[in-house]
Amino acid sequence: MVDRVNATLRSISMALVFVAIALLTVSFILIFNTVRLTVYARRFTIYTMKLVGATSSFIRRPFLTDNLINGLVAGLIASIALVATVYYGSTYEQEISGLIEWELVAAVLAGVIVTGMLICLVAAIFAANRYLRLSYDEMFK
Repeated sequence: MVDRVNATLRSISMALVFVAIALLTVSFILIFNTVRLTVYARRFTIYTMKLVGATSSFIRRPFLTDNLINGLVAGLIASIALVATVYYGSTYEQEISGLIEWELVAAVLAGVIVTGMLICLVAAIFAANRYLRLSYDEMFK
């Protein structure tokens, strides 16, 4: 019976890993499209900056910092929601509070914040680079 429970837990954990990967992919695509729209809205400014000789890194920097801050805020909001859920679970059932390792919770929260920042940063790099490589005629289509 213990072997069946372990096998069931393994299959459930694998299913959760696939769900997590799918959710990360969807979130990256949504963030990428949002950043792309932001860059597209500022394409005239980008082209003007290119005309006066701004380097690609100088043009890319505001997009990266804005999205890094967005990722930090999103990670903090998600961390607050996770802490609230863990706290509610520990107050709801006293046995759960004995199982919670706060060092592990802190590591998960740090991972959530860093992952949010990385997703936003990578999406900003891809979106900004796309518009930095376009020529004059391609940029205004």
